Amino acid sequence: MGDFLRFNARKTGNRIERIDVSRIQLKNLNKSYSGGVHAVRDLNLDIADGELVVLVGPSGCGKSTTLRLIAGLEEATSGEIYLGNRLVNHLPPVERDIAMVFQNYALYPHITVWQNLAFGLKMRRIPKPEIQKRVMETAAILAIESLLDRRPWELSGGQRQRVALGRAIIRRPQVFLFDEPLSNLDAKLRIQMRAEIAHLHHRLETTTIYVTHDQVEAMTLSERIVVLDRGIVQQVDSPLNLYHRPANRLVAGFIGSPSMNFIEGRLTEGIFHSNSCHINMSGFPNGPVILGVRPEDFITDPVGPYFADVTFELVEHMGHETIAYFSRNGTQHVARFAADVSHTPGATIPLYIRPNAWHLFTADDAGKRLNETIRPMNSG
Repeated sequence: MGDFLRFNARKTGNRIERIDVSRIQLKNLNKSYSGGVHAVRDLNLDIADGELVVLVGPSGCGKSTTLRLIAGLEEATSGEIYLGNRLVNHLPPVERDIAMVFQNYALYPHITVWQNLAFGLKMRRIPKPEIQKRVMETAAILAIESLLDRRPWELSGGQRQRVALGRAIIRRPQVFLFDEPLSNLDAKLRIQMRAEIAHLHHRLETTTIYVTHDQVEAMTLSERIVVLDRGIVQQVDSPLNLYHRPANRLVAGFIGSPSMNFIEGRLTEGIFHSNSCHINMSGFPNGPVILGVRPEDFITDPVGPYFADVTFELVEHMGHETIAYFSRNGTQHVARFAADVSHTPGATIPLYIRPNAWHLFTADDAGKRLNETIRPMNSG
């Protein structure tokens, strides 16, 4: 790998040691458009040097806008953006030392892979021997040496994405920004490229912000996840904490596949009531609430609180698990069982909730989580 990382790190034996600071700080960041659209609202975020953070949320939540504000492709309405110790609000993109990877690859179709990789360096008037060296180092990192003489239209989707990554890393930026880079790939390639991006980050240790609508990508790639909705940060946490301790109903419903089940009910004198379901939940005030249950926390063993007798409308045998769908009070719910479970459509069975595995939320629009203690993270 030579001195490929010299601007961001130094290599000692097999160990890569950070020497530059590429911390990102967003302070009270806002972006509004004409017509009253407030895409980003008072966003505060601190990303450590070398960290990989993923922004997720429903469509229109402000995640791509946030990325474009950091890159300088959009101008903030108010607030501050710091890269390292520099306030960069008024710096053009070229002066921010950032490389961005888009979902459409953004390759020049009429020139070779080698020329695509070298293009940005030529524009910066890097000497030819240095360009040659960087192109070969980058190609080796991404295992695309055999593709250097081809043009983008001769490449598969995964190969094009590797070249797009190469165009980013060859510049040796302080920060990588990924805007849904895998959304154009098929499922198998997405998994492969996800692993390669994770490996690349581990190797280069460059500060990275990754935007995706795919929460599986978010859970498997990131050290921390930022969940956004309507431009507002809902929760910033590790993947496991987001899954097991969501701050509100929006986070709980977005993180996890299949999604968490929500059951409307009422708390009266420490008992949750919803039709035939009655669960002891002492310590919470009386009133309407929403019960949240992950699909895997519906069980058939009566070791936890009784939920209801349900009739399965659809059963999907996935090989590694079984997914069963049922309706209750006009709302469809889903349960996840082990692969060897032999439930069939039309079967009616009693369902229970795994002990201490429920989540309780307020019934208002905020949907704030009420309970703090749930089952241990390592329980089955």
